[in-house]
Amino acid sequence: MDWNMFLAVAQTIAAIGVGVSVVYVARQVKETNAMTRSIMRQEVSAEVNAWAMAVASSPQLSEAMAKVHYRHLLREDATETEKIHIGYVYIGVIGAAFLAHQHMEDGIISQEKLEEIFGRDSVIFTRPYLKSLWPVLRGGYSDNFARWLENRYGLAGAG
Repeated sequence: MDWNMFLAVAQTIAAIGVGVSVVYVARQVKETNAMTRSIMRQEVSAEVNAWAMAVASSPQLSEAMAKVHYRHLLREDATETEKIHIGYVYIGVIGAAFLAHQHMEDGIISQEKLEEIFGRDSVIFTRPYLKSLWPVLRGGYSDNFARWLENRYGLAGAG
């Protein structure tokens, strides 16, 4: 076998090896991305579940949130204790929405998943109480998230 033939065979084998390596690395990256997305979805779900369990396990908090949901309690009509309870609930829920929104902006979860978790008709975001509280909370979040939340739930100009 002459030297040129040997080089051609060696280059062909090397090219096949590089191709196989690229396919393998691409598969590993895809699996890692899928695992990361799954972890992030679980993280957001855990945040929402923790909030729900906090409300469910506290009679005072449940009563305060029931007033928000069923009696359309306004912030100015709430007792000081209710304001604290309800404020922390909203901080938790909005914090979970912010986390999910950040994951969506980072490409970790899809827009569809974000929409699935925080549907347009999410009751907690559509009550007048949040509209009165949102101006106080807004400064703690990025402008992108604040605009998304405001547009999604009609909170723009709230307060």
